[in-house]
Amino acid sequence: MELYQLKSFLAVVAERNLTRAAEKVFTSVPAVSAQIKALEEELGVQLFERSSRGMTLTAAGEKLAEEARRTLDAAQRLRQAAAQIRGEVQGRLRMGTVTDPLALRLGEVLVKLAERHPGIGLQLMQRLSLHSVQALRRGEVDCAYVLYDGEAADGLVVERLRRMELA
Repeated sequence: MELYQLKSFLAVVAERNLTRAAEKVFTSVPAVSAQIKALEEELGVQLFERSSRGMTLTAAGEKLAEEARRTLDAAQRLRQAAAQIRGEVQGRLRMGTVTDPLALRLGEVLVKLAERHPGIGLQLMQRLSLHSVQALRRGEVDCAYVLYDGEAADGLVVERLRRMELA
């Protein structure tokens, strides 16, 4: 059993369709189909009911999908532990922005971040300033670049990067 088979299995679980699952894992439909078949043979159970309308999980598939998620999560934790031993920063940074990062002149900062810390996956979410602050409070983003003129509140830390005059 290989991790890529589990990734393909979970992609089919999520998409219920081989074509979309193949796109999700950046491979071909025949490759995903073969991986699912090999996984079913190795496990000795049928994971999906196949029909012209797509693929539906069997009862066995439902139980094993959760185990596959846990296995992939454990593999990710192992990679992160090894990266930490090597002194690399790993993880995900979710950033709320008020507009396109290039318009905010964040491009250079984001390029440097990627160069210095390639193990960080950056997810940018464009929102109104108020919505970014609310998302920050709810833990949906890790940091936010917002238009704000005031004091920090509710335990948030505000760092002024520059001042802009708005007409």
